[in-house]
Amino acid sequence: MAEQHRRSRIGSAVAATVAGLAFVGAALLFGTGVAAADDGDDDDEVRPVLECVSLNGDGSYTAVFGTRNDNRNTLNLPVGPRNAISPAPADRGQPTRIPAGRSVGTFTVTFPASSSIRWTLDGEDAVARANSRACSTAPVVSEAAVSVVLAAVAGAVGLLWWRRRPDGGSGTTDDGPPLPATP
Repeated sequence: MAEQHRRSRIGSAVAATVAGLAFVGAALLFGTGVAAADDGDDDDEVRPVLECVSLNGDGSYTAVFGTRNDNRNTLNLPVGPRNAISPAPADRGQPTRIPAGRSVGTFTVTFPASSSIRWTLDGEDAVARANSRACSTAPVVSEAAVSVVLAAVAGAVGLLWWRRRPDGGSGTTDDGPPLPATP
């Protein structure tokens, strides 16, 4: 009987963990990528973001850029006046498809320490200089890693909640028979 009770508690803990993972997964899947004020007409702000700069061994710098697209949809901005790097050449490998939401570390550009590099995207500028915020040497935490941590926390919270129930999460009382299911 004690073994059956222990298995029941393990099954309950697994169920609580799965429920927590499902909740976090749904929140991540359905709660991202759309700005709250977006009216869906693709005229909201799109802007480049300077993430950081890093010093290269030859004395030049590498700028890391990302994007912020407050529209609901991916925008196509071909290289030209609305999507250019300066000084020339205007095309340095920057993205021409800008996905909705925030994209981190979209592309990099190398520039000499004696100058700066400017990315103009839909009328907004991001400028990198040698004295811009330095890139961290720590590894970048991806969204997937954050999702795994959040899922683990949600599972732990679910387990603690289940164990703090008056019946200890077993579904039975000390008197014996299982408690009836409540709607």
